Amino acid sequence: MKKMLSERILVVERERIIAMDIDHILRVSGYSHTTLAYSYDEAMGKISSSRPDLVLIDEQISDDIDGIDAGTKIIEMFQIPVLYLSSSSNIKDRQARRDRYSHYLHKPFDAAQVSSSVKKILSRTRK
Repeated sequence: MKKMLSERILVVERERIIAMDIDHILRVSGYSHTTLAYSYDEAMGKISSSRPDLVLIDEQISDDIDGIDAGTKIIEMFQIPVLYLSSSSNIKDRQARRDRYSHYLHKPFDAAQVSSSVKKILSRTRK
């Protein structure tokens, strides 16, 4: 039986099927405290109330705000690490923010990539 981990993870993805797939990957990887949000506004509400340890956010979360800007606001307001889920290979997007809170995962990704990225980021934040 896999050990369940206590870290809280918020997945912000406007495509519900992708959000549910990421949620499943995280739960199979042992992360039992995952929450889903499908918009920036919903994400901000959930961050305020649950204070996750990590936010995974799609770079194209809405028409009003992109994931890079949303992630930047999350980092500035809450000092929570953000894993950007990017379908763009544009290096400018990846250099938009380079610090200990910003991380990138290029779509399409597989379960092992999601799991190892999350594990690596959370192990860094525990130090």
